[in-house]
Amino acid sequence: MDLSIRNSGTLEKQNQDLQQVNRELDQFVYSISHDLRAPLTSDMGLVELVKLEDNPNKLPGLYHMMEQSLKRLDRFIHDILDYSRNTRLKVVVGEVNLKHLVQDVFADLEFAYGSRVEKIALDHGNPIAHTDKRRIMVVLNNLISNALKYGDPKKPNPYVAVKTGVMNDRIIIEVADNGLGIESAHLGKVFQMFYRASIHSKGSGLGLYIVSESIKTLCGRIDMQSTTGMGTIVTVDIPNQPPL
Repeated sequence: MDLSIRNSGTLEKQNQDLQQVNRELDQFVYSISHDLRAPLTSDMGLVELVKLEDNPNKLPGLYHMMEQSLKRLDRFIHDILDYSRNTRLKVVVGEVNLKHLVQDVFADLEFAYGSRVEKIALDHGNPIAHTDKRRIMVVLNNLISNALKYGDPKKPNPYVAVKTGVMNDRIIIEVADNGLGIESAHLGKVFQMFYRASIHSKGSGLGLYIVSESIKTLCGRIDMQSTTGMGTIVTVDIPNQPPL
């Protein structure tokens, strides 16, 4: 092959990649500025309402709205930090007890999104894995909190079940729930940056994107199956990397 043709093809590919990065950066900056300003604007409006409110019985309701707005802002900032860390930090492989990680996430989310949801932890093979603990924690936290967030409160026995373990040279994580589910039209898009599958979505639109990018960094893959009204199953498969 002629060297000039080869170089031309390489430059064209690099140019396409650069254009894609610029598009994603523009989208990132726009979405960040919008999603950071929204709760701040809401809280500033609520502060003015508090100043003008003469009825003390109405103040607790206003304070509650302010608290919820600040919590959304806090979650969004956490998502930005997770995204930044995944793009900048190298993979650090160490021994990870998957069972303990799931228990830690359950404990952190004990009173989040309604405590009625039963949280079930199941072993799926050896719980001791060798991988990047920080990234696995991010994956587990996002998947479990998502399952809790979109649970179905109308069901008599709502649950989130998490299976983890090492099978041969693979680490398997499965998060299943009997929540609201996701329409099939959205399944192929939920891992895109800032994608929200529903107008009722409560998150930043970054959580599943961060999960997907973290798993790619670990050379793994993720699969989601969901039925509207029935629930969702997310399966993560990444390599186990024990020391030689």
